[in-house]
Amino acid sequence: MSGEFTSALTHNGRPHVLYWDRTNGNLRHAYYTGTSWLFETLDGEGGANGRINTDVGPFTSTVLYKDRVHVFYWDRTSARLRHGYLVGPG
Repeated sequence: MSGEFTSALTHNGRPHVLYWDRTNGNLRHAYYTGTSWLFETLDGEGGANGRINTDVGPFTSTVLYKDRVHVFYWDRTSARLRHGYLVGPG
């Protein structure tokens, strides 16, 4: 992980780490499946479902709410707080 401003929690017995990839300006998510670590970009590269192509992710905070991982993070380009939540097996 080449990030900083890391936030971590455990959900369904699995560790989740959300962090800012300083090199690419993306919000990244890593989680352990029980046998290996999986990594994904959550925001910062654009795409569907409200994702934007800008420098996002520093000052990341995670919480569990209604059995779902929520992440709050800073959009450095627009100076706005963003919110997302994880859907799926993670």
